[in-house]
Amino acid sequence: MITCRKTLHRSSTINRMILGSEIDRTSFYLYNIDGTDQRYEYRQLEVNSGLTYEHVIARQFVFTVKTGMRLTASGRLFRKEDSFGSPVFKTRPDPAYYLNVGISFNPFTVIGKKK
Repeated sequence: MITCRKTLHRSSTINRMILGSEIDRTSFYLYNIDGTDQRYEYRQLEVNSGLTYEHVIARQFVFTVKTGMRLTASGRLFRKEDSFGSPVFKTRPDPAYYLNVGISFNPFTVIGKKK
């Protein structure tokens, strides 16, 4: 099955709006949580579906707003030596609303500038 990841609408050269989904993965290790030398790994798969708006400010900065729904497809804690299919703990949270706001600096507009 092939799906469209994002749909882009560019209204001008200084801003754009993107509608789509992103797949994100969180993974980290836990050591010595139960008083033993057992190592655990937590893995979580998230699908963020929503809208992204980007606007260029003063040519070097990009203002970004992302909003939508976050769905956690799977979250599992398992022993590092065991398989991912036999988790010690499973999570399945409800979908949640998210909002991210940020400003980014683009150094390539300054570096590549000709005099």
